[in-house]
Amino acid sequence: MTTPTVFSLCLLLSLAVQGAKSALSTPNILLIWADDVGYSDFQRNDPRMKTPQIERLANMGMFLENSYVMQSCVPSRTALMTGKYPHRFGLQKNTIMGSRYSWLNETETLLPQVLKGFGYKTHMVGKWHLGFCDWDLTPTGRGFDTHYGMLMGAAGYYNHSSYSGSNPQNNTYDFWDNRQIDWSAYGQYSTDLFTARAKEIIQNSTAGEPWFLFLSYQAAHGPFEVPEHYVNTYCSTVYDRNRQIHCAMVAAMDKGIGQILDVLEAKGIMQDTLILFMSDNGGPVKNGYSSNYPLRGEKQGYWEGGTKSFTVFKGPWKMALKNVTYSGLFHAVDVLPTLAKAAGRSAYTRPSDLDGINSFWEIQKNEPSRREWMLYGVNDNKRMQAIRKGKWKLLGGSPGNKNGWYPSQQQQDEDGAVYVHMGKKAIADDAWHMYDLEVDPYERNNTYDAMLVADPDLVAEMKAEMQKYWDQMIPYEQAENSKNATTLRIQHGHWMPGWCDVTVA
Repeated sequence: MTTPTVFSLCLLLSLAVQGAKSALSTPNILLIWADDVGYSDFQRNDPRMKTPQIERLANMGMFLENSYVMQSCVPSRTALMTGKYPHRFGLQKNTIMGSRYSWLNETETLLPQVLKGFGYKTHMVGKWHLGFCDWDLTPTGRGFDTHYGMLMGAAGYYNHSSYSGSNPQNNTYDFWDNRQIDWSAYGQYSTDLFTARAKEIIQNSTAGEPWFLFLSYQAAHGPFEVPEHYVNTYCSTVYDRNRQIHCAMVAAMDKGIGQILDVLEAKGIMQDTLILFMSDNGGPVKNGYSSNYPLRGEKQGYWEGGTKSFTVFKGPWKMALKNVTYSGLFHAVDVLPTLAKAAGRSAYTRPSDLDGINSFWEIQKNEPSRREWMLYGVNDNKRMQAIRKGKWKLLGGSPGNKNGWYPSQQQQDEDGAVYVHMGKKAIADDAWHMYDLEVDPYERNNTYDAMLVADPDLVAEMKAEMQKYWDQMIPYEQAENSKNATTLRIQHGHWMPGWCDVTVA
């Protein structure tokens, strides 16, 4: 009688261990990246905006109320993909564009390459904008098994060209299916195309083979184009036409995210999938009809409105928390080590040269963040600088040309015409600003002079820490244009890699 009992107990114990391992199986990872969508371009912060599916995602997981990115596109994407601040590569400004010789350092190991090391199938859908003069610099040369979308930073949503025009054969067309130009996309709305391909990738995934999907929406970056039915369905209560279009572009993305969530649920893999949604920088107010209110400033600046990202995290497995607000500090440089830890767990060791930290378990368990210091950025092109320690933020130089507070519901003048008051220009180069973000999250009360008296050691410490980043900076340079890029463009009738020679490590 004893032997069967012991055997049974051992069997039950074995099954329990296997069950625990199954519950903590390697998660699928869906990283959704929005473009030029401001902190108040979501219905959580502005009820006129209709983003019910992103709210649905937040209710499944956590809203990260202190999540940050860099001030614009290339710097943020660099931080995301490398886990390092972009000034270390000379990419503290949007320097990758058109036919210029510029790209993200080819010696860096990027996020998809790290995840491939843990057995992931890696896919990218959408906008790249980290270099394309050589095929090795494009997504399929930097760790992604597949790529569907655009290589450059902006294009028409229908003609997929860097410039406007009705001819699909114009020489700035930029829409790719892996390394083949995809003319069939012409005339179709890019947000809908990206959603459809993301759904297809998930539907065709194989059980037991974890996947990483970087869904990098073009929305809501200019040009400002959207099917009218999105305006009529979601944004009719927004009276300004420009803001209506922006609202509808965000709504189109939101609808697509909802469709993707439906696919995950129908396939039965929602519980096994980690989802992280972020916006790449603060919204552009004057030229993009976005809103970061009540935060100060906009895209391209180091004020909170230029760098705070509307972020949602849905953890994998049954123990994942739901409908929770996480208050810990998180930054785009933390994405790589955080996702790598979720993927590799004990097999992942964070490289010592990363600026990012692994925040996976802190977020997953809603525990305090280990991040104390955070760099908003240093930029020699405009002498911009800002850094944070705990609740304190120090800014110097010109941390943002548009430094006011801009409500999402634009004002009307006496004639009823819509306008946006953009506030004062940049502060003087010799000015310093310091804010206690716990009591003054909207940066209205500059305490710099008072802190020089109350806590001069803290001020000196923060300036010294910021100087370390200046010391490691690769200076900004405007890259030269390539005649070869123009020649290839004319020969092929579209943008074409192959006008520089780079070998990725």
